[in-house]
Amino acid sequence: MSLADVLHNLGIDATLLAELASFIVLLVLLARFVFKPLGRIMDERAERVARSLEEADRRREEAVRLQEEAAEALARARDEAREILAQAERTAQAEARQIVAEAKAQAERQLQKAREDIQHERDRAIAELRREVAELAIDVAEKVVATSLDDRIQRELVERFVAETQGTGGRG
Repeated sequence: MSLADVLHNLGIDATLLAELASFIVLLVLLARFVFKPLGRIMDERAERVARSLEEADRRREEAVRLQEEAAEALARARDEAREILAQAERTAQAEARQIVAEAKAQAERQLQKAREDIQHERDRAIAELRREVAELAIDVAEKVVATSLDDRIQRELVERFVAETQGTGGRG
């Protein structure tokens, strides 16, 4: 028996063998020229997808980090603004207290000067009044005594009168 008889007994004819050979050649050709490049393309695509996913994760993490930094910077800016406002308020209050203190001191100086001016004017008026009273007393004494008194007696009378007016004038 030949190989052709054995194959014929098995129900395999030349057409089936040709089809089988064609199928194997087709598989080899497909494997070499289609499946390998297709696998390579799919691997490259899978790599691109993986890189894209990694890049997306990295960007998302970067965005989260930037957002946190921005929130921290905003919080710091708010804190600084609050501190600046508080410092400005403290400065304004200190300046206001200083202005009030200076105004009080100025008012006190003006009041003291006015008191001194009043006292000086009072002392001057009293001295002027005493001088005029002494002159009037001398004039009156001269008219009363008429010219009978000498200068020494007139001076004693004037000095006594001045001493008496100083004693009463200092109390009033």
